[in-house]
Amino acid sequence: MPKLYGNFEFDSPKGINFTIFAAFYEGNKAYVFQGAITQTTPGLRQIKSAIAYVEYTTIDQLQGILDFTGNWGPQDQLTAFVYPSNGTKLVSSFYVDTMVPINFSGNGYWSIITIEVDDAKALAEGRTLDIKALIKKANEENVEREEKEDSKE
Repeated sequence: MPKLYGNFEFDSPKGINFTIFAAFYEGNKAYVFQGAITQTTPGLRQIKSAIAYVEYTTIDQLQGILDFTGNWGPQDQLTAFVYPSNGTKLVSSFYVDTMVPINFSGNGYWSIITIEVDDAKALAEGRTLDIKALIKKANEENVEREEKEDSKE
């Protein structure tokens, strides 16, 4: 299966509900996944990945709204797996001491955005990008696209 590499994080902006933020890069495009975790076993915590990748069959799978399940451990304490309902797989490795095995599920969506030249250079140098900034940009682009479509009608 083809793979794209990027970064991944579990975040709880308000300290109660967790969200998955992930971005995977190809050329000047970022495939951004944002998923709300609606069910989880105890122990999930805020953490950013060291490295992450998404496996897919066709690039068209990296778009749309979907449900997902996932787990962290027990076979590998340092790796989280997310299984979107469309057959793709997100894998993320973390630098942590230990973490209890966790199962989680939720729903999310993919966005595709064009990244700036400076961001592409940063990636080529091995640096990661701010996922939340990419998501904000993707949301703004979606609103602009919807407004253009509405004005055509």
